[in-house]
Amino acid sequence: MKISIIAFLLLITEACLAGSATGKIVGYIPYSSGNEEIMFIKVENITGAASCNTTSRFTMRSNNPRYKATQAAALAAFMAGTTVKAKGLDSCNNWGNSEDLNYVCLGSIPC
Repeated sequence: MKISIIAFLLLITEACLAGSATGKIVGYIPYSSGNEEIMFIKVENITGAASCNTTSRFTMRSNNPRYKATQAAALAAFMAGTTVKAKGLDSCNNWGNSEDLNYVCLGSIPC
């Protein structure tokens, strides 16, 4: 039972350590590396960013199943000046100085 509780607390702690941001997307960079696309976004009010995230940006690679939908939502929000909620993964595997993006939410839907 103690092991289960400890494992649960570790999972919660890991989720809490990942970067999150709520605000407007203030920067958007479409990029590619080899045959793979990479989207960079910068959102206002980032908190708890991964230690490797020295640029306050989030990234997603085109091999992610949510890439096209996330890219479309991020670009639309950027152009419209809409507030978004972004959540990172506490890692910088996509680009060494930018946190891997888990998801972006728009509107009044809970994330």
